Amino acid sequence: MSASLLQRDCGSATHTPRLDDHVSLSDRDVLLGATNAVNLTDGLDGLAISVTFIAMTALTAFTYLSSDARWARYLDLAHRPEAAELTVFCGAMAGASLGFLWFNAPPAEVFMGDVGSLASAELSARLPC
Repeated sequence: MSASLLQRDCGSATHTPRLDDHVSLSDRDVLLGATNAVNLTDGLDGLAISVTFIAMTALTAFTYLSSDARWARYLDLAHRPEAAELTVFCGAMAGASLGFLWFNAPPAEVFMGDVGSLASAELSARLPC
């Protein structure tokens, strides 16, 4: 993400955003529920990462369609050229998920653990916002 999206002007030169600045109560509930859901399903072989792969593939398509002017006009979507950066990121996450699924499919050789499951769930929950 560009620095302008991560920092905003609040009377000073730059302001580091806090969680309370941008996140409403329902956003917190969605984030909490998504991270717990992925963390619980990580114990089942391939379930958590396959859902993450599906979500990231869909988000890759949506961000591409909204960042391309022709597709956005054709589908009557809001044209957001800055979403092109998210297209690359979502595509990388989908590819990483597919690569990890190779080793996490039954019988699983590896599992994500807390760090991987919470990170992938947070990214899946925050990207559509």
